[in-house]
Amino acid sequence: MAKRFSPEERTQLRNTFKNYDRDASGAIDKSEFQQALKDMGHDDMTEEKLQAMFNVVDLNHDGVIDWSEFLKMMEHLKIQGTKRKSQSINLKGLSAA
Repeated sequence: MAKRFSPEERTQLRNTFKNYDRDASGAIDKSEFQQALKDMGHDDMTEEKLQAMFNVVDLNHDGVIDWSEFLKMMEHLKIQGTKRKSQSINLKGLSAA
């Protein structure tokens, strides 16, 4: 993953992660994830869609998104954005591999 992001991008991503980890637990819980999605303009999320997206990003299914899962999600979104230049969030294909 380190090759996908420049040092500046990694710093920015780390700061973004810390910003959404509002309780400074070292992980993003579902409510913090929901706020991140709202900040990206996705404020019309149903509870079912939010849970489905959270489950995709929470690769080890421990109920939170840790730094490595967040980085994996951002890597996936960067690749997707490069291919499509899309504003939408599509996490299909995100996996632990």
